[in-house]
Amino acid sequence: MAKLVVDSLSKAFDGQTVISECDIHVSDGEFLVLLGPSGCGKSTLLRIIAGLECADSGTVSIGDRDVTDHPPKDRDVAMVFQNYALYPHMTVYDNIAFPLRMKHKDRDDIDQSVRNAAELLGLTELLSRKPRTLSGGQRQRVAVGRAIVRNPKLFLFDEPLSNLDAELRVSMRSEIKRLMRTLNATALYVTHDQEEALTMGDRIAILYQGVFQQVGTPREVFEKPSCLFVAQFIGTPRMNILNAKYDGNSNLKISDDIVIASPKLSDVNDGDELMLGFRPDDCRIVDSGGIPVDVVSTEYLGESSYLYGRYDETEIIARLRTRTIPDFGDVLHILPDSESIHLFDSLGNRVFC
Repeated sequence: MAKLVVDSLSKAFDGQTVISECDIHVSDGEFLVLLGPSGCGKSTLLRIIAGLECADSGTVSIGDRDVTDHPPKDRDVAMVFQNYALYPHMTVYDNIAFPLRMKHKDRDDIDQSVRNAAELLGLTELLSRKPRTLSGGQRQRVAVGRAIVRNPKLFLFDEPLSNLDAELRVSMRSEIKRLMRTLNATALYVTHDQEEALTMGDRIAILYQGVFQQVGTPREVFEKPSCLFVAQFIGTPRMNILNAKYDGNSNLKISDDIVIASPKLSDVNDGDELMLGFRPDDCRIVDSGGIPVDVVSTEYLGESSYLYGRYDETEIIARLRTRTIPDFGDVLHILPDSESIHLFDSLGNRVFC
């Protein structure tokens, strides 16, 4: 395996910037997830690394080699696509063996590599079958097996689980992560699914409009989002955001009647306008003094439920740890936990650690 270094990479289509001065450093053996909404540039970035697209500027290095101008076949990468890309007329065995045959490997070596990969992926009993007779999860494992036998320096995954149903996605993401750890593989994994990113990645690189907003461990991006976009993109349900004013005495005023305790902020002045964020799990119901929320709907989850309501035209979501479900039109007072709030300035940047 080898490290991946992307330096100042930029790409535009028809004058529209898709990737802007992006830098990535993936360590040897690391599993890095590229996360972002549709259209943010993550698949384009992956294709540039694979050599399927040309960058307008910047460099791509794999191991100690600058491969910016190298064709895909000379980059020593293996890519797993969203649509499996299996040859329908070939058996599972032949699909997995195909890249080795293209390199004119010895027949015995090919057979050993295919059977080793099949054993790792639980495909041994399926080697004689055609792709049309396989389930979606089995087809995806075949695609991964075809990548494994190449023994590449870098694995690239382009939303490989998006065509699978919810239950199969859960099992496959665990399978892929286990496999990459077993192989001590360096991998770059693209997804728009934050749950995949949080559960699979050693680190997550969050991309928005072609620019990295934050790169960190799953815990870092969830507990200390660097900006308002990351705060609202990571977490299900999303983070609540309200306008507030800092009064200089460790208080945040949402209105004249609603005051939330705040940590002391050295870089914020008395009267500064801020955006206060709190997650649905980080608040509680109080009798008075909280944020009055008009109940719009609820989602029953068994031991708890989610309340969806409105305060001053702003949607508020709160997790209720009670079996009592409020009715539509009820007013509940929600108080954020002061130890768990997030604060952002007018530009959307985090204002304290």
